[in-house]
Amino acid sequence: MANSLLEEYYRNMSECEAMKAEIEQLKDKVQRLPTVDRSEEVNALKAQIMEMTHAQIEKVEQIDQLKEDLERRNEEFNELKRDMEAAAAREAEKSSDEEPELLKVELNSRNDEIRELKKELEMMGVKKAGEVEEVQAKLAAATKEIEILKELVAEQKQQLIETYQEHENEIAAKLKEIQDYENQAQKMADQLQGLNRELLEVGEKYSRDMQHQLDELKMLTEKQSDEIEQKQETIDTLNNQIIELYKTMEDNANKIIEKEDEVQYLQELLESKKDEIQMQYEKLAVANKTIEDLRTKLEEALSTPIPVVDETQLNDLKKKNQDLDAKNKEQLEKLKKFAANLKKKHAQCQELEEKLATHKQDLEELKNSASAGLSAEDLKEENEQLSQKMHHLNNELHKLLQLKYNLETERQTAQHETMELKERLHSMESQLKEMEAKQQEMENQLTELQKELETVRADDASKNVKIEKCKAIIKEKNKEIQRLQEHERKTSYLQDEIKMAQSKLEDFHNQTMLIGRLKADKEELNAEMKIQVERCQALEEEVCLGAEKLRKLEVDLEISEDENKKLKSKIV
Repeated sequence: MANSLLEEYYRNMSECEAMKAEIEQLKDKVQRLPTVDRSEEVNALKAQIMEMTHAQIEKVEQIDQLKEDLERRNEEFNELKRDMEAAAAREAEKSSDEEPELLKVELNSRNDEIRELKKELEMMGVKKAGEVEEVQAKLAAATKEIEILKELVAEQKQQLIETYQEHENEIAAKLKEIQDYENQAQKMADQLQGLNRELLEVGEKYSRDMQHQLDELKMLTEKQSDEIEQKQETIDTLNNQIIELYKTMEDNANKIIEKEDEVQYLQELLESKKDEIQMQYEKLAVANKTIEDLRTKLEEALSTPIPVVDETQLNDLKKKNQDLDAKNKEQLEKLKKFAANLKKKHAQCQELEEKLATHKQDLEELKNSASAGLSAEDLKEENEQLSQKMHHLNNELHKLLQLKYNLETERQTAQHETMELKERLHSMESQLKEMEAKQQEMENQLTELQKELETVRADDASKNVKIEKCKAIIKEKNKEIQRLQEHERKTSYLQDEIKMAQSKLEDFHNQTMLIGRLKADKEELNAEMKIQVERCQALEEEVCLGAEKLRKLEVDLEISEDENKKLKSKIV
């Protein structure tokens, strides 16, 4: 039974050595890997190392169990030996004369067996001492490798901290750019509000003036048509009077005098019409001057995009912009607070790293002075505190990312509102086109009236000189139409400027889209940083687990050494 236990013990020790050799090979592979893919492959190799260490711990436990069985068998053997000696003594006392030779032979055989067993136990103790020394050497090599892994983890952590600081600087620069863009947008909104008020006032005034002028033109055309009818009647009466001239010269002379009076009256009427036309011309000059002033104002103001919206909508937009500014300021303050908290957490991480270094020193001291019997509960508590603090840091980082996501949603709502403003701008442009169509209809009506006047003038040119004066009036009306056409060209120029303002609005929209892409890049960088922090935490946890397992192995080795010493003392 003892031989089978020893064989099983040696077999387990050989398996432990094979596992340690595999662990060393895996660690060599980890060191030979390139630095680019080391993060993923190191995790896989560390998982294999953890499995191998678990198997090694199980084998050590089996070895301990075998040691316990061996001790139990030794105790049973010692008890049996004592019982046999007691029985032999009793038998010797009872029958000192009965069969002394047989008892001596039996006792000699038993003594021979005991000597052989003692030799086997001594050999086993020597082998165990050598194996324990080998295991201690391998454990020392494993601890050195774990120290190397810890140094690699510390370097990766430092690199992560440096990249995180660079990302923080980039995020601060992007936030500053966003603030500048928001200030520019606020200034543009204020300028747009003032320009829209001026445009609305000018548009209303211009529409009223145009309507008034059109009404006056209609009245003039009606008066001219009435005058033409009157002139036709006078022409008919003149023809009748010419026929009646042959009858009586006296009546003809009287009628000529009457006609001269009528002609004088008509001349006076034409003079009055000329005065009215002069007044209309002056009004048109005033209107042209106001339009010129408006054009100069627009040329000065249209350096920024000018959406045509009403004043209530502009007030709503201003309120929304103010709300967005207030929200952005609040979010910036929150971000500043989070940045301060992150700095504090960074300082705490440095403190934790210092504690980890002290724990490493404690581990080395524990290795050197294992006989002191320090418990691992304090180290476990400190490791738990470290994990809780890292978990708290991850929670705060998650809150910061959630806050950035809320800022992105608010930016998207602002973009949606700008799109609604653009749709309103398009609707107002369609209304402007409808007004232009109405103006074109009025011009067509004017051209038709002009044609009618030309036909009447062609028919009555040979009959009366007054119709020639009407032609002059019509020419003046044509000049007014030309002025209106010039005004129409000016309006088309203003429309072109409005299109330029729309293009500027599109540029502003593109800038907002660029800001959105920058925020998305910032979120991606934060996600990568979070992944790197999680990897660092996983590596630290694996290092802590390896340290705990090393401590367990050292305790088991100390126990096995004590058991070997006890066995040696029993054998002696």
